[in-house]
Amino acid sequence: MRVTINLLDSARYGEPTSRRLRTVLAQAARSPAWLHFDQGRHASAQRHWRTALHSAHSADGPDLGAGVLSDLAYSATWFGHPSEAVEILSLARTRTRHATARSLLDVRRARALAVPQDDVGVACALNDAEHQLERGRAQSAPPWVSWTSSADLAFDAGRCWLDLEDPRRATAALEEGLSLLAPERERTRAIMLTYRAHAAVAGRDVDAAVSDTRTALDTALGDGRFTVPRPGAQHSVGFTRTPQGRNGRSRPVLVRTSAADARACVNSLPGRRTGWADRTTNA
Repeated sequence: MRVTINLLDSARYGEPTSRRLRTVLAQAARSPAWLHFDQGRHASAQRHWRTALHSAHSADGPDLGAGVLSDLAYSATWFGHPSEAVEILSLARTRTRHATARSLLDVRRARALAVPQDDVGVACALNDAEHQLERGRAQSAPPWVSWTSSADLAFDAGRCWLDLEDPRRATAALEEGLSLLAPERERTRAIMLTYRAHAAVAGRDVDAAVSDTRTALDTALGDGRFTVPRPGAQHSVGFTRTPQGRNGRSRPVLVRTSAADARACVNSLPGRRTGWADRTTNA
């Protein structure tokens, strides 16, 4: 970021180069924003997001600006302000040009609507996201959203149904996400398994929960980007955050597993392709 800022401040360049530099700065500022957010340095995170938003606007990049707004909305959801998140996402959606970008905004709208238990709104948002993702396949997605896939949609759908206290739908969505996820995305796989374990606990299937938590921890540690925390450390690989609920508290999900072996017991998905609002596990 500092190199890019120095170039913008001191170098001589034309308008195309200026837009490119500001695009690079907007993309670069988003990473430390999330890093600081996860570290609890929220004021610093907000400053980086403002830098990213201003840079995207200066670069005439409405889709990238919408992506930054979606980050701000996501953080509002984590803090227990879903109505603010939905408002931000609605504004961001009017500024997008690419269908894949709209899909990501719709997914995050679904995550926000799940907090106040708006199951109808969640289903509509997920269906919108799926439709936009399909439309986006015919276009070249902007780099900042090119990672979005059907696996990610299934992942977020599972989290939504989990927040809506529907573990069967959550398990179905997460199961599909795991089957679609690229092999190299081990970190995402670990989180998906954690959420599926949470769904198993909600469904009172302790054996499946233990199996998934063991696999999630093994996957996370094998990825190399997680470490076992020191005693008394504030952050632990054993927990994953969920948005703050109506009681104002975040609901941590235990990932650390017992030593006992257990069998996985997860319902299969229906064979037919349907909209997310209709996908359930077999009874």
